[in-house]
Amino acid sequence: MSIKAALYSVLTAHAGVSALVGDRVYPNVIPQRGEGPSRMPSIVYRQGTTDRQKTYCGTDGTRRDTFTVDAYAVTHDGADSLADAVEAALIDYRGTAGGRFIADVALASRADLGDIDPGRYRVSLSFDIWHRAST
Repeated sequence: MSIKAALYSVLTAHAGVSALVGDRVYPNVIPQRGEGPSRMPSIVYRQGTTDRQKTYCGTDGTRRDTFTVDAYAVTHDGADSLADAVEAALIDYRGTAGGRFIADVALASRADLGDIDPGRYRVSLSFDIWHRAST
């Protein structure tokens, strides 16, 4: 399974995250179905860069992927609380999810960002995830 599926699995399995968003965790964009408030709060994740671990013997199976995880809500406090839950789910996570062994997750940055849709607030988090296929 992909690291994207593993990330989805970790987020939706975390009690604090699922209590706030249920299954409203989406790759790339929030789907345009339903009315605005019914899609909130929600999480959107995007994969950024991928680096492979190089050793003297060649490239091994360890990868570092950078992900942006955006927490959306109808209030600033709601987006901030959801971002806190995402941090709790991911920072220092170590384990197997979706067929991937995740060795470490580190928060690289966190920022409040505006959104083009009125009445929607966003906190954007960037994570580095070190992982490899489970054996």
